[in-house]
Amino acid sequence: MSPLTHFSVACLGLIAFLIAFVYTLITAQTRATMRITYFYFDPTEIRALLFLGNLLTLAVGGVIDLRPWLPSLARLGPISIHDFGIALLSLAGVAAISALAIGDSRTLSVEDPPPSTRPEP
Repeated sequence: MSPLTHFSVACLGLIAFLIAFVYTLITAQTRATMRITYFYFDPTEIRALLFLGNLLTLAVGGVIDLRPWLPSLARLGPISIHDFGIALLSLAGVAAISALAIGDSRTLSVEDPPPSTRPEP
């Protein structure tokens, strides 16, 4: 395990990634397009953020604990800047993918309405 983030927060990031991955596969099947960028954020930016997080840790000389700046979250135990960033991006990602999925479902329902259940006269 990494000392930079808690396992539960890393799992939250993985779940958000898998939700985006599955949504991409479903959209690729229904729309015949493979979208890998959402809101100008793609795998390259994720790698850049990981790189910058590691550089920050090396520059500071250790893990940055946010308890002094976030006293309301101090009861949860130590919260690193990596925990905070991963949780924030994961929640924003899940919310964004949910909004996109709702929009796509409305568009698909207009393009391909369900069959009528009324009997024909």
